[in-house]
Amino acid sequence: MRTVPNGVDIKELQHQITNSQILKQNLKIDSNYNIVGTVARFTEQKGLTYLVRSIKHIKEKVPNTKFLIVGDGPLRDYLMDLAKELAVFQDIVFTGYQDNAISFMSIFDIFVLPSLGEGMPYTILEAMALKLPVVTTDVFGNRETVLNGKTGFLVPPRDSSALSAAIIELLMNRGTALQMGKNGFYRVNEFFSARKTTEKIEQVYLELLSSHAKN
Repeated sequence: MRTVPNGVDIKELQHQITNSQILKQNLKIDSNYNIVGTVARFTEQKGLTYLVRSIKHIKEKVPNTKFLIVGDGPLRDYLMDLAKELAVFQDIVFTGYQDNAISFMSIFDIFVLPSLGEGMPYTILEAMALKLPVVTTDVFGNRETVLNGKTGFLVPPRDSSALSAAIIELLMNRGTALQMGKNGFYRVNEFFSARKTTEKIEQVYLELLSSHAKN
């Protein structure tokens, strides 16, 4: 059995980015605010509950932070009610489903994916292609893409405290966050680009054809 990882077209992602300042204005996010964001379907598997629960502690340490949650799904009302219950609703922008999620990701300072399980999520690859440091859970798929301490942080699933600590670390150490973003970009370009994926699929087919011809 051969495994070929997902790949993203880095140049195409760049073409999808619109004016970031106008987008921030439309979302009513002050230019001096840090933006921590995610793009995910609102299901239990994505672990967004743990992100919402982490926000109050993050805001205590880094007050000028806004949270952008892009997506929709069956847990939308629950997550919004939880945010109100925890008194962090005003700190979150729920954008709903967006056709061009890449434009929203381009204004993030940190990408977060607190999922409970994954295959190999495109959103992490897209975030790394946009030079974003990634905070995600240490589950299969995520740990295949993110190098802990180098391109971002891996934290235990279902652990809001660990999630908030990793996000705070990046928010308070801008130089580290920027370097992790650059490292992530290089990693995607080397191992998870659409070109690399195409080459690996092509190689598998060539090997199969060669084997078939010999038989």
